[in-house]
Amino acid sequence: MLGLFLLGFYIGRRHLYARLEEKRSWLKKVFRSGLSVGLPVSVLYAYSAMNDHPWGMTVHSILYLMGVYPLAFAYVSGICLLFLRHSDSPAFRWFAAPGRMALTNYVGQSVAGMFVFYGIGLGLGSEISLFITELIVVMIYIALQSFSSLWFVLFRFGPLEWIWRMLTYGHWIGCRK
Repeated sequence: MLGLFLLGFYIGRRHLYARLEEKRSWLKKVFRSGLSVGLPVSVLYAYSAMNDHPWGMTVHSILYLMGVYPLAFAYVSGICLLFLRHSDSPAFRWFAAPGRMALTNYVGQSVAGMFVFYGIGLGLGSEISLFITELIVVMIYIALQSFSSLWFVLFRFGPLEWIWRMLTYGHWIGCRK
């Protein structure tokens, strides 16, 4: 986790998310290399998971590590490339509100997931099919997306983002529009 936080810090410091047009060729390289490494390794990981870890848990864990991060970078760079091509798409506007309150939505979906899937709530995690699980996840996302859109009608920041901002700057910041 520390590595991911440091990577996020690096991305933020270098403003790698800004001026995407200038980084188009770099994004293409990240996309291609992330897919070429992440996809085959993730297939091996899935094979290992479905066949009772034939190479042992250590190899299984290494496959996860070596597959999930390159594939995640490929996803992110692919989304950035799609945005560059279709920035006026309604789909990207639909993701804007939940993106502006990512911390609130992350905590919200974590709490909702714990309540629905773990024993501290409904405990449905081991009793329902993958399809029903995915359906519940989509419903939670739609609820959070709707909440985010409605929230920004009245407020400038998400609730947890507002608190985080005040703690960061050390003084009261108005949240209402």
